[in-house]
Amino acid sequence: MIICISQSEKSYEVIKLIKKIQREKTKEVVNPVFWSDNFISLFPNETRTITATVSIEDLHGENPIIIIK
Repeated sequence: MIICISQSEKSYEVIKLIKKIQREKTKEVVNPVFWSDNFISLFPNETRTITATVSIEDLHGENPIIIIK
């Protein structure tokens, strides 16, 4: 999976990402997930791309929901 995060504000922002992937219907957390990064900083108008690698079998046929805070 590829996640793009953008900063459109005019200020610098540090984003702590509490990242997890849940199954859409059951809301169960999928493990393991391997992230390309887990803490980012964004300048105004900057975009970062983060990748998440998860086994399709671990989704049990459900769609993934990505939780980022």
